[in-house]
Amino acid sequence: MGDPAGGPQSRDQQHRATGRSAIYTEQFRLDGKVALVTGATGALGSHLAKGLAEAGAEVVLVSRTRETLDALAREITAAGGKAHAIPADLGSTADVERVCAEAWALKGKVDVLLHNATPSQERGRGIAEISEAEWRQQWDVIYGSAFTFLRNLGPRMVAAGGGSVITVTSSTGMIPQKGHLAYGMAKGALMLLTKYAAQEFGPAVRANCIMPGTIDTTGTMAQHPIAQGILPRISLGRFGRNEECVGATIFLASPASSYISGQVYFIDGGRF
Repeated sequence: MGDPAGGPQSRDQQHRATGRSAIYTEQFRLDGKVALVTGATGALGSHLAKGLAEAGAEVVLVSRTRETLDALAREITAAGGKAHAIPADLGSTADVERVCAEAWALKGKVDVLLHNATPSQERGRGIAEISEAEWRQQWDVIYGSAFTFLRNLGPRMVAAGGGSVITVTSSTGMIPQKGHLAYGMAKGALMLLTKYAAQEFGPAVRANCIMPGTIDTTGTMAQHPIAQGILPRISLGRFGRNEECVGATIFLASPASSYISGQVYFIDGGRF
């Protein structure tokens, strides 16, 4: 079974075979791996993509706008990484299938699928008020595209020897939050889909979720009225930063997590 899913050989066996003293830290590396990252140009996605590239992965960046994708690819390349840009509308099944084909053709494999794509969230509209178009946008981009990615890439990753699937979900997928109906429903479905993928594509492919808590993308969230209700429930007493989601992502993408699958990792400062 190939990495990053992890192989049957123990770390001690690898250590004896190679004579290297850094076998335990080297397992966090992603050298030679291809990582497909959706929602790559967003506030969170760009950090995750750069982190995977810094760990050694060749990243395939997917988002809607060519200009922002190319800018991110240049930034990663300038820092010594390898990056490719594939613009796509992930609300379109045909576009998702095209991305799968193009990404796979680059190196003849995809080792890591990181699904982070999310449209702008709806606010303030419940079951009776939300429009069909708004519902569909959330559902198609968050859940529908993930299903199409897994249907296309999952069997290929199994046949190629292994890999890791990581999805980015949300606490609203577990606990209803007023004004986030479609987003929360789609994120909840994504979480369960990830667990199904862990069952169906295991043991070769592992599948896990990361669940970021309240992340302060602008640095001004503490001034927002909602902060007064949330902060007392966070054990660490502050909001998170996008870069604090990178470590868990590298861990789940790498051989370091070779015996972890079907799990949800909360990155929330102890809120839940």
